[in-house]
Amino acid sequence: MLRLSQCAGGKNERFCPGSRNGQQEMTETNESSPLTDSRLRLVYVVGIALNVVALSVAATAGEWLIVVTFGFVIVYLCFRYWIVATSS
Repeated sequence: MLRLSQCAGGKNERFCPGSRNGQQEMTETNESSPLTDSRLRLVYVVGIALNVVALSVAATAGEWLIVVTFGFVIVYLCFRYWIVATSS
C-alpha cells in the first residue's frame, strides 16, 4: 500500500517545506511489497545463473568483449545479492 509522506503537523500538504522540488514523496511500506528478500535473492541467483550461461556461450564463440561485459554484470549481481543477504 502506497502512502504519502506527511509534513510537520501531520497534514498531507501539496508542497512540504524541505521536500525535493516542493513535491511529496511516495513511499512504499514493507508489508505491501510483493518482492520479499527471499524472492529478491532468488531473482539475483537466477540472473547470475543466466549470465554465467551467456558468458560461457560467448566465450566459446570467441566474443571476448561480450564475455567481459557479462563478467561485469555477474560481479554487479553478486554484489547486489550480498547487499540483500547481509541486510536481513
